[in-house]
Amino acid sequence: MINSAEAGVENVIIQFGSFQARDRWVEVLKSCVKRVYQREPWVAATIDADTRASLSRDSGVKIVQDSQLSPMNGR
Repeated sequence: MINSAEAGVENVIIQFGSFQARDRWVEVLKSCVKRVYQREPWVAATIDADTRASLSRDSGVKIVQDSQLSPMNGR
């Protein structure tokens, strides 16, 4: 799914509206997912532009850059 030679890839946290939605997407994104959070409906993943576009069509999905969740900025 990801070819870093052809498309830029980015490390992100993907926030889902529910654990069920997260579990559905994890099946689709399994080659991209690096970490599944146990207490939150989130995953850490490396995605490309096409994957980002697919995720953005789902209104319950929010894509956040890894750096935006760092404890240094209070999130």
